[in-house]
Amino acid sequence: MRDIRATLITLLLAGGLAVAGLPILAGEGPSVLSVPLAHADDDDDDDDDDGGRGGGGSSDSGRLPARSGGGLLDLLFGEEPPRRAARPAPPPPVAAEGEIVVRGLGPGDLDRLVGEGFVVLSERVTTAGARLLRLRVPPGVDADGAIRRVGELDPAASADRNHFYRPQQDGACTAPVCRNWSEIGWQVAADRSCAGRITVGVVDTGVNAGHDVFAGRRLEVLTTRDGADAASELKHGTAVVALLLGAPESRVPGLIPDARVVAADPFTRAGRDERTDAFGLVSALDAVAEAGADVVNLSLAGPDNGVLAGRVAEMIADGTVVVAAVGNGGPRAKPLFPAGYDGVIGVTAVDGRGRVYRRALRGDQVDLAAPGVEVPTAASIRGVRPQTGTSFAAPFVTAAAALLVATRPGIAPDRVEAALGAAARDLGDPGRDPVFGYGLLQAAGECGEAAIEVETD
Repeated sequence: MRDIRATLITLLLAGGLAVAGLPILAGEGPSVLSVPLAHADDDDDDDDDDGGRGGGGSSDSGRLPARSGGGLLDLLFGEEPPRRAARPAPPPPVAAEGEIVVRGLGPGDLDRLVGEGFVVLSERVTTAGARLLRLRVPPGVDADGAIRRVGELDPAASADRNHFYRPQQDGACTAPVCRNWSEIGWQVAADRSCAGRITVGVVDTGVNAGHDVFAGRRLEVLTTRDGADAASELKHGTAVVALLLGAPESRVPGLIPDARVVAADPFTRAGRDERTDAFGLVSALDAVAEAGADVVNLSLAGPDNGVLAGRVAEMIADGTVVVAAVGNGGPRAKPLFPAGYDGVIGVTAVDGRGRVYRRALRGDQVDLAAPGVEVPTAASIRGVRPQTGTSFAAPFVTAAAALLVATRPGIAPDRVEAALGAAARDLGDPGRDPVFGYGLLQAAGECGEAAIEVETD
């Protein structure tokens, strides 16, 4: 309304000046500053069969309010009705209220905690004998106090808040896309059948194993969440796995279609918030490790967690290559995890022109860049939709790592990262930098003839 008043006042004044024979001066509007970042449609609607976007109907938002009296002066200077300020949506919770997650605690110490009022909400024992617990803390005890109590009973056990972790996607773009594997030197006709010797673990939301892009593929989907929880949606997990495993003849040919993929889904829904907690995430990591995963893709992010950090470190020490999205919290956000842990290959997203995705995190956790803006991949039910986010860049690095492991059995995870980093195409500032890491992934080569050289002792 204020804009309308100002315009009308200007027109009236201009008319008066013109009548008086005085000149009218026109000013310039503000300039728009462009930044070299990759942008994407922020629409979170990822329905497979989108029609219109709901913008075809009429709207009253631009109409002038009806008035019972007065005239032009009333319109110009009358008071506007008060407007109710929109309340911002509260931020999603960081951790489960009143819960901790514990790993490695002995039975006797657990009995003592139960006697002190702790409640066992979930329990899982891995084939290696490690006990993972989700505990509710007693009334009047905060999480920090509960964690300290576990440390007093058993300093060797790890305990932390039961943090939440969320898929790192950022909506679906509706514009046509044309992503070519040649951006990273991934030849369409190359022989990558050696990936058939590799098991790739994926921890993500649900996967539609019946999607036509997975026809004839070796895909196992495990649900590790509590059966009473609301099931996760299928769009994020399906999109991530399709980039790895899509059938060569499908609309989403996978980077390593001959590999075996074990996808573990620990995610649940709380309203519109899709998440897993630290207990669920570590349980899913245990599941893919027990399935023999050589490389693990984690297109998710959340807070630092001691129990999660310990499990990731164990997997890397056992020779598993762990690849994770750095997250979409923005360039000034603090590091997210697991990408922020030592030994994890953190992946950022760039567009087809090598520009970093505008919401990608920056910092020391960024090791490599890969295509992650408007990447065409499988929609949750059928068909293909472009997706944007660091989630969809991570599978490119996971696939390249899997080929290295396939052609060099026993290669250590740090050697995989070093080899991929040495072959990357430098972007941004010379050398490794906090925006692109080593640079854009370059993974040309075939089985038995890898273009990525690995330094030997």
